[in-house]
Amino acid sequence: MINRKFIFILFLLFVTKYGWSDSTYYYFNPGLFYTYGSYSNSVKSNSVAFYNTLQISEKLYLINSYDNLQIKTPTAMGWKYSQQSFLGGLYYNAYPYFLKGNYIYLLGKFNYSKEVGYNYTDVSHLFNFDFIYYQNLFYYGVAYDYFIANGILSMDSLRTRKIHQITLRWEYIISPDLFISLKPNYTKIDDGRDLFSAEIKFRYLVYPRFVLTSGGFYGARAYYFDSDLLTLFNQNFTQEYRIFGQLDYYPIDKLSISAGYQHTKFSDFSINYIIAGLRGYFWF
Repeated sequence: MINRKFIFILFLLFVTKYGWSDSTYYYFNPGLFYTYGSYSNSVKSNSVAFYNTLQISEKLYLINSYDNLQIKTPTAMGWKYSQQSFLGGLYYNAYPYFLKGNYIYLLGKFNYSKEVGYNYTDVSHLFNFDFIYYQNLFYYGVAYDYFIANGILSMDSLRTRKIHQITLRWEYIISPDLFISLKPNYTKIDDGRDLFSAEIKFRYLVYPRFVLTSGGFYGARAYYFDSDLLTLFNQNFTQEYRIFGQLDYYPIDKLSISAGYQHTKFSDFSINYIIAGLRGYFWF
């Protein structure tokens, strides 16, 4: 007989991703995460982000998040960048079909201390639509993103860039304690770049109440938006690969504690990220 704890943990994994419909109970899933980034060119970043999923009807969920990112350079380089992103979205559970739509409003401020005229503020917009179909322990899907990026995006001071992104989804529940996800991606940027990549991810219940998520991607992509994690890599540089690992611990049924590491390589530099977070799981 399968351990009930295995089933419970698996349920927590997928309810945060695909939601849950019930005629009596409604779902509330807040999360708070901190990310520290160390760049190979001595730049440092700090990010505090809040995420929440709220069930507002039997099949409809409201998604929202807020992220505050601060990037600072050594004094000799003389610049800093602050970015706030606001996400609002809806998720509809029409089992075996699932629909998601998200909008991100991104406000960035670049300050160059040595030359006031070079300072600027950018306002960018991202629109996302995600379709998922479930059949016999498999998930199939496709996501489309349209991103309008504004700011100083290149050495020749290009101020607007438009990005189209298509991501396919193939996922399989191998067993109650093991899940695999494969997501090929195509990104087209109006500077002429046509980028292809593929990401693979595993979730594994290594021990009751401990879940390990690991994987990475290889290829080329830029301005990549992850519609599951609700994270946006707002970088004009081409991203070449990424590896990551995260351990989630569920001390009680209504709480998880996360710690993770990522290494991502761009065309001109690399970044190491350390991640820590808390999530709550409530029904009312």
